[in-house]
Amino acid sequence: MPSEKLSISLEEELATAIRAAAASDGVSVSSWIASAAEQRARRENLRAALESFDDEFGALKPGEAERLIATARSASTVTGAKARSPKRKAS
Repeated sequence: MPSEKLSISLEEELATAIRAAAASDGVSVSSWIASAAEQRARRENLRAALESFDDEFGALKPGEAERLIATARSASTVTGAKARSPKRKAS
């Protein structure tokens, strides 16, 4: 998949924490930030889907949220079987 280079500004303390977390995971800072952004996008998409469901059908019954989350995860291009995950660098 093509990549786009972005320039971002972060508070120094956050940048230091990100570098440490990426190093601990054995991935580049870019990969670590991309993974964090993907996780956030999934949460936002799920929140929107659940709000839409609630608007159309009413509140979820017990256990329905978990079933819907599992279904969404299995169908997701981010989390599904074909999802990409950051590769660990060889030690």
